[in-house]
Amino acid sequence: MVFGVIVPLDKGLPEEEIEMSIKKAKVEMIFCEENYVETIKRIIDKGETSLKEVVTMDEVENITTIKDLIKKGEDLINKGDRRYLDSKINAEEMATIVFTSGTTSLSKAVMLSHKNIVSNINSMSKVEWLTETDTNIAFLPYHHTFGSTGQLLYLSKGMKNVFCDGLRHIQENLKEYKVTVFICVPLLIESMYKKIETAIEKKGKTNAVKLGKILTKTLLLFGIDIRRKVFKEVLDELRRRVKVYSKWCICS
Repeated sequence: MVFGVIVPLDKGLPEEEIEMSIKKAKVEMIFCEENYVETIKRIIDKGETSLKEVVTMDEVENITTIKDLIKKGEDLINKGDRRYLDSKINAEEMATIVFTSGTTSLSKAVMLSHKNIVSNINSMSKVEWLTETDTNIAFLPYHHTFGSTGQLLYLSKGMKNVFCDGLRHIQENLKEYKVTVFICVPLLIESMYKKIETAIEKKGKTNAVKLGKILTKTLLLFGIDIRRKVFKEVLDELRRRVKVYSKWCICS
C-alpha cells in the first residue's frame, strides 16, 4: 500500500505561491478550511496542477469533509479491509515535502523520509526529560520542520497538547493551560522578557530586581542558588508550572 506524502503549506501564502507549491510537489488532494475553497477551485480550474480533490474541515456544499473520510475508512475496516492496518512502512520512503521560507529566493522543496523525522524525534527525546504528565502549547507553524517535529516528539511521549490563542495571549495561555514545556524561537523569549521588564517598571520594582540579580549572581559563585526564591513573584506571573522553554531554538 502506498501512503500519501504530506505537504504542509503556509496559510498566509499568496495564491500564486500556493499554486506553485502544489505544482512542484505534484499535490493531488488538499485539506483546507472553508475560506480557502474558492482559491483552490480556481487553481483546479486552470488545469495546470495534479490537484484533483478538496477536503474541508467543516461542512461545505458538494465538498468532501474530514468526517466523510473518517466514516469511509471505518466502513472499510468494518468490512474486513485491512490494507491500511497491516501495511508496512518503508523507513527510507519520502514522508513529507517541506518548503523553505524562501527568504533569499523562491521556496525550495525539501524531501524528508520517515527515517529523517524519527531520527530527529529520537535525538530530541534524549536531551530532555518529558513524560505523559507534561503539557505542551503549540504555536510554531507546522509547515516548518521545527514546529512539526517538536509536536511529533510530544505526541510520541503521550503528552497533552494545547493550542495558543495568538502570540499576544501567550503568557495568559501558559497559566490558563498549565503549560510545562514548549518549543519556541529566541524572538519570542525576548518579547516575553521585555514584557516582564515593563511590568517590573510599572510596579516600581526595577531597583529591587537589579539588587536581586547582583545578590543571586554573587551567591552562585559559592554554589548557592536562591534565584527561584528571590524571583518567585516574577516566575509565578510568567509561567506558574513551565519547567522548560526550549533548548532547541532556531537562531537568526
